[in-house]
Amino acid sequence: YSLWFDNGDPYVEKETDLIKFTFKPLATGESMDFYYRRDRASGWTTLGSASTVGDTEKRFVITPITTWKEIQVRADVKTSGATSPHLLSSSVVFSVRKYI
Repeated sequence: YSLWFDNGDPYVEKETDLIKFTFKPLATGESMDFYYRRDRASGWTTLGSASTVGDTEKRFVITPITTWKEIQVRADVKTSGATSPHLLSSSVVFSVRKYI
């Protein structure tokens, strides 16, 4: 899982548009499950999984709009063979919510 991310502004609300994970091509028997949590919540929200052989990316559009001040993402790797999936990156596409 990632460190908590707040974009350097822990008191400003942000809106998530998309959460993206990239990984090396999945082999037979490999899969990953993806999650996120907001504002130091104890429970994780499930995003989905990747298990198709050859997949290298998974994108999750967040609807309805989710606001947060801090966010953390997680990928659980699973295997039923001799190899293991390799997560390369995770990213959160967001905008800052400003009040006028």
